[in-house]
Amino acid sequence: MGEESTRLKSELPGMTVSTASGTMDGKSDSGGKDGAEGKEVPAVEISRLRTEIDATRDQLGTYISELDRRRHEALDLQHQVKKHPGLVIGAGVAIIGAVAGAVVMVNHARRHETLGRKVQRKLTCIASPPPTAPADPAWMLKLFLKAALLIGIAVATRLLSQGTTRRPPAA
Repeated sequence: MGEESTRLKSELPGMTVSTASGTMDGKSDSGGKDGAEGKEVPAVEISRLRTEIDATRDQLGTYISELDRRRHEALDLQHQVKKHPGLVIGAGVAIIGAVAGAVVMVNHARRHETLGRKVQRKLTCIASPPPTAPADPAWMLKLFLKAALLIGIAVATRLLSQGTTRRPPAA
């Protein structure tokens, strides 16, 4: 506040600025009036400051409306799609490619699951009964029979598939 008070004192000779409140009072060393014009200087200064404040307020209103317009433009999705169509197409292709690649990888892993993994997965499901299942004294026999059944099905399937690919010798 000290710099402003010295600046105002240098601009307006004969005026004093109260540093506590920041207001100007008409008291001066020469009696409160400007000797050349005969008018009170505070009224002129207040009117000049009001004019500056109004002009600054108008400029700020212009800046704020421009910033608001730019914000609406930047966040408007349809406008951005129209403005950057290549980027939107590229992003869409990348997303579709990523999803398609994940689907292909999952299908490939499921199709190429080995027979041993299938049997192991089934045995794991069979061997661990649900926690709410009652204790069965013959669970070991049932487990053995189920495993034997699965292995028998797997062997029969393999033999049948090998039998269809081989041709019997021509007689």
